[in-house]
Formats: sequence, C-alpha cells, structure tokens
Amino acid sequence: MRLAGARGRAFFDQSPLSILVFGADGYAIDANPAAERLWKSSRDKLREYNILRDARLESKGVLTHIRRAFEGEHTAAPPALLDRPDAGSEARPGWYEIQAYPVRDSRGTVCEVVVTFQDVSDRRQSEQERAGLLERAEQARDNAEDAGSRQAFLAEAGAVLVSSLDYQTTLASVARLAVPRIADWCAVDLLEEDGSLRRLAVAHADQAKSDVAWELSHRYPPGPDDVIPRVLRTGRPETAADISEDMLRRSARDPEHFRMIQDLGLCSYMVLPLVARGRILGAITFATAESGRRFGPIDLSVATDLAHRAAMAVDNARLYGNVMRERAAAQAALQALAESEERFRSLSTCSPVGKLMADVEGRCTYTNPRCQSICGFGEQEALGDGWTCFIHPADREAVVESWRQLVRTGGEFSRQFRFQRPDGSVRWVHMRSAPMLSSRGEPMGHAATFEDITESRLAEEELRRYNEDLQRFAYVASHDLKEPLRMVSTYTQMLAKRYSGRLDADADEFIGFVVDGVKRMRALIDDLLAYSRLINQRGETAGPADCEAVLDWVLLNLQVAIGESGAEIEREPLPVVPVDRVQIGQLLQNLIGNAIKYRGKEPPRIRIGARRNGAEWVFSVADNGIGIDPAYWERIFGVFKRLHGKEYPGTGIGLAICKKIVESHGGRIWVESQPGRGATFRFTLPALRETVADTAAKP
Repeated sequence: MRLAGARGRAFFDQSPLSILVFGADGYAIDANPAAERLWKSSRDKLREYNILRDARLESKGVLTHIRRAFEGEHTAAPPALLDRPDAGSEARPGWYEIQAYPVRDSRGTVCEVVVTFQDVSDRRQSEQERAGLLERAEQARDNAEDAGSRQAFLAEAGAVLVSSLDYQTTLASVARLAVPRIADWCAVDLLEEDGSLRRLAVAHADQAKSDVAWELSHRYPPGPDDVIPRVLRTGRPETAADISEDMLRRSARDPEHFRMIQDLGLCSYMVLPLVARGRILGAITFATAESGRRFGPIDLSVATDLAHRAAMAVDNARLYGNVMRERAAAQAALQALAESEERFRSLSTCSPVGKLMADVEGRCTYTNPRCQSICGFGEQEALGDGWTCFIHPADREAVVESWRQLVRTGGEFSRQFRFQRPDGSVRWVHMRSAPMLSSRGEPMGHAATFEDITESRLAEEELRRYNEDLQRFAYVASHDLKEPLRMVSTYTQMLAKRYSGRLDADADEFIGFVVDGVKRMRALIDDLLAYSRLINQRGETAGPADCEAVLDWVLLNLQVAIGESGAEIEREPLPVVPVDRVQIGQLLQNLIGNAIKYRGKEPPRIRIGARRNGAEWVFSVADNGIGIDPAYWERIFGVFKRLHGKEYPGTGIGLAICKKIVESHGGRIWVESQPGRGATFRFTLPALRETVADTAAKP
C-alpha cells in the first residue's frame, strides 16, 4: 500500500479496521495486523489469497461489489456473515461491513484496491433485537383501536427513525410498522439526485402481495400524470376515501395492468410528500384493501406527522452522509497531497538535474541537492534572492533582468550563464524555467532546472580553437604547396616547349604525365581549401538568395561546357531561400557540372526544379547520364570518393562540398539512380519564415 512516511504506516498498522490491499490482478499485496487477526493468517500467507476467486464472498453477494471497485468505483457491500474465507485458515464468524476503494496511478488506471472489513456483529445483534422489538410492537398494534394507539404508533415510528442513520433501512421498517396499524399497504418512493424516482419499500402483511406490488412498479413505473408524480410536483398530499373501478380504469395502461391493480383490491389511499427544509425528498403512500377501512381526517393527520418525521430522518441521514463523504474526501486529498509531496521530494533529491522552485514574485522557496552542488550555495543561502548572489559577476545583471522579465510577463526562461562558487571555481549552467499554473489557470510560482554544461562548454571552446587551427593550417598548407607546385609547373612547361619532338616518344609522354599531374594537384589543393572553409562555417546565411538569379549565374559560368556537350537545360521556377547565395551557386554548379561531365552517348538533358514540403523546399537536379549503382549512393558523398578513373576528370571532393553546404543549412542530400538510366540528386533547404507562416494560415 502506498502510504507516505511513518505516520501513514502507523495509521495503517494501528487501524481497528481490517484492511487488505489487493493488486489489479486480485492478489493481496499488503495487510494490517487487524486483518491478520481477522483472517488468522500472516501477511505473507495472505499474499497467496486472490479475492476475485473467493467463492465464499461470491455466495454472500459481496464479490459483485468488490469487482466494481476493481473497475474504478468506490463500493460498500451490505453486511455479510463471514465464517470461513478462502485464504486457507478459519476466521472468527461474524457480521462484517465490507468497503472497497480503488487506487489510481498517475494515468488514472486502477492499480490497487483497498478493502476494509468492519465487525458489526454487535450492531447487528442490536438491530436484530430492535427488529424483535418492532415485531412485538407490530403484535401490540393489533390492539390499538383509538387515537391514543395511533399516537403511540407515531412515537414508536419516531424512535425507529432516529435509531439509525441508515434511512433506507429505517424507512422500510417504518413501512412495515404502518401495516396493518394504519393501512393494509405502505410504499416509500425517494427522488434520486438525477431526478429519477426510486421505490425504496413496499409493505403488506402478505409477502406474495408485496411481490406483486414490486412487479407492478417495475413493469409500470409511474407516469407524469399519475398521483405520485403529481404530489412530487405540487408538494401537496392527495387522498381518496373510496377507489372506484372507474378510477382504476383511468389509471391503467393496458388490460393486464388493470387486472393486476384490480387484484390488489384497493379501497382507499393517501399519498403524502416527504418535505424537509422546503425540499421534496420523495413520497409515502398508504392504502387499504382487505380490511375495508376508509381513510378520514384523523388518518391524514397521523400520516402527515409520520411523513414529516420520515422526511427529517432522510434529510439528516443524507446531511450526515455528505459530511462524512466530504471529510473522507478531504482526508484522502490530504493524504494524496502528502504522498505527492513525498514523491516529489524523493525524485527531486535523486534527480541528476538541479531544480529550483520560486513563488509568484520570483523568490526562491526550494532547491534540490543537485542544484546546490552545481551552483555552490546551501539550501538556506539560496532562499529569496540569495541564489542570484552566486551568479558570476559578469553575467549577474543580465541574468537577473531576464529572470525579472519572466516574473513580469509569465514567459519562458532559457539561458546559459556561469555560477561562481565559494571556492572560486566557475560552472556553466543552462537554466530553463516556466510558470506553474493551477488547475484554474492561476499562477502558482515558477519551476526551474539547472543543467551543468561546464564540460560541454569547455569541449566546445576546445573544438572551436581546434577548427581555427585547422583552418589556418589548411590555408597555410595550400598556400605553401602552391609555390613549389608553381615552380614544377613552370619548368615542366618549359621542358615541353623546348624538347617536345626532340626527344623520344617516351620522354614526351612522361612530360605530359608530369604536366597533367601538376594540374590535378593544383585542382586538388583548391578543392581541399574550399572544403576546409565549409567545415568551419555554421550555416549563417547572408541571404535570402533568389535561386532563379543564382541559376542564371551558374548557367552563365557553365555556358562553354553546355555548348560543347550540346546539353539541354529544363528549369522550373525556383524559390527564394534563406541561404548564402555563393554557396547555393557552388552547390548547383557542382551538380549541373557533374550531370554534364558524366553524360552518356546521348547529349545531356538536365531538369532543375523545386517543390514545397512543409517548412522546407526539396530541390532536384535530374539527368540522363551514365547513372550510379545503388551500392555507391552513400559513398559518392565522401571526400576523394570517385567511382571512375581518368576517364572522367575530377578530385572526388565536389559532392562532399555539396553535402557540407546542404548540412550547414540544416538540410539533407541524396541520390536516386540506376546504372545507364541517369541520376536525380535531391536536397532540402529551409523555407523563409514568412512563407512558412503564410502556408500555415492557408486552409
């Protein structure tokens, strides 16, 4: 049982009620000492007991109520005589009131059921004794023939009504007490909270006739024009000294109904409202039949007095029940609150993330141990505005102002800053905070988390310095390599001019190899330098870039290659995107240039287009070239990953540069192709924010 703390456990163990806790599968998971004594079994032994399989409780009609608790309903079963439960050991026989309470988890699912057994044997004996007294009173009633005996009846009925807060049982007892002292028939109907009418009791000296009356009430419930609904509407009693056959015919719904009410042999009736504190609670009906009596003014006076007392008893019992339910609900709410607070503190204490709670004014009311460890303050030092004193002096003013802005506006807070701990060490934190609202939407305060990001900040700073060093190295290396390469290129060209044709064919071929190698080395150095620059860019845009204008510029640059290859260019309208125009130009030029370079026997046909997909644009560059085997779709985007030899010139860096450009802007690039069937390169780039908002606003 989920009881929070020693106080809750003590209440559970010391409760005079026998309490068992069952899991959702029906097996017992906990029991208090009173339950162990009742069942004469240990708590461990009881865990083998499944209440949903208890045939004894099934036979007593109790299990039906308990099953409803497993379905989520708080139920109370009528008192039952228990002598030998199915837990395996004999229990002391006696009368017990059994109540079942469902316990729900955070998702509202019933996870446990608490069942209490209260010994009411003494009370049952008292009720039986009282029932005996009532029976003796009924015997004495036969001798009551005058008004004095009627007053005695009222006194006796009043005593019964105040003897118990179980108004349903007492009203049924009063109905039985009225038969035959003042009537041959007595029925009690109560209004439910939803306005429906429920027959509570029917009394007659002959039980068989009572059964007929019950059947009538079920088969033919009162219609709006019948006498009981009229009395409930008007609040005034209705009487008939003589019931004629014509009255029965008018009230009958059909011939069968007429036959049934005719068989009752009714002679006279009185229907009185049950009114308490100006509120109609139900109605009580008296009727005569075989006795042949006719109701008169004295009978109406006695019935009116009895109806008033019965209404007061019902009202008092309901008020008491409401108070008890409210008290139980308040106790349950307090217990749930205590359990919730205990769970919160347990989770908060063990949390790897620092937590800070503040009131609606932004003053700290709580910090967990992790928060104190990260920031360097003690629990008491952080209260109020104390936690802000530990913020690094260089960050304090900006952070405090942002925090005050959150308190004023109720927005969200997210900021990275430093804490300077008493030992002089500095820790970087990422603080996030948002207002807490009640179920009614009223502000309750603020909840903040502190994540220690010192290590990641140090790693980020180290990586930044490393990238800067790498960029400088790439620049210096490329610059220094170009100088000797320029000398090699110069003298090789001089050899080619001066000695071409004067040496043998091998020498001319070797010189050509050197010249070609120098050209490829220069292209490789230039591409490496461009790739290293892209690695160190973070995708900041200098845009927006008009892709239509960028494509015009790219096609102008490639006009010689387009003319020599006979390429046909098909273009669809292209959007404006928040991307650096130089980089997207380099991206399109590489892809279109590759489409021209890796052409087949037919002249190149290249299609360039773009389509909108939510918050991004999907660009495509399709060709009819030699195609790419699917096994190499991923490989071609790597540095120096070439699928062809000297048949197609290049350094193997072009597609790697394309990938870096796309990824630096938060996009992705891929290829769809088959050998001999051309290739389609697709890549995504973000849409402009205004465009995203306009698109979302469209139906």
